[in-house]
Amino acid sequence: MYRDQVRSKIETAKREASKTPLRPRICRGPGCVSLFFVCSHCDHGQRYCSESCRAAARFQQRRAANHRYQRTEPGRLNHCHRQKAYRQRHGRFGVTDQGPRPITDPGVIGSAARPRCSVCGRQSDWIDPFSPLPPRHRARSQRLPFGRGPKNYAFA
Repeated sequence: MYRDQVRSKIETAKREASKTPLRPRICRGPGCVSLFFVCSHCDHGQRYCSESCRAAARFQQRRAANHRYQRTEPGRLNHCHRQKAYRQRHGRFGVTDQGPRPITDPGVIGSAARPRCSVCGRQSDWIDPFSPLPPRHRARSQRLPFGRGPKNYAFA
């Protein structure tokens, strides 16, 4: 009897889950424009279709940040000191950059398969094409001080 109740609850949950609309997203990973779906329960503003796309985007962000730092005066001095210590330790120039990253395929969505949430795997027959992305929060350094927004300026 208990097993029958559990089975009926599972079946009901599966039926309800197929009515949950999925939200389409286009991956913002470097060079990846694959379409992926996220259910409304798991939607937290995902920008990437897979962990490998997220890691590749993070790699590019860090590389750009390092580039910006290298162009500042403290960055140039730090690089100079680091290279000087390296040359003293090794005595000759060696390769310091990493090799190429492996190429990964995020997968192809088949037309016969029902779309599923990329986070929890929930399948659905419904896709909500008009769902907005959740708002992104500004970092503290980018926030305007209290009362300093454009709506607080008086134009004469």
